[in-house]
Amino acid sequence: MRIELERRAGARLLRVDVVGVSGQVCGSRFEVHGTDVETFFDLDAARARLDQLAGLASPAAA
Repeated sequence: MRIELERRAGARLLRVDVVGVSGQVCGSRFEVHGTDVETFFDLDAARARLDQLAGLASPAAA
């Protein structure tokens, strides 16, 4: 299941939940969709990349 968490300047941050047969969430990852799709297992890292793509973060923060 994909849930859009944020959208900035043409880039999107999504949480992707893996749902088991019983309906419980077995795991999650985060995707940043810009010119490419990048996968993260840490929400803070994904948000930092979204900031970069939206031009909100300084290059030194990368």
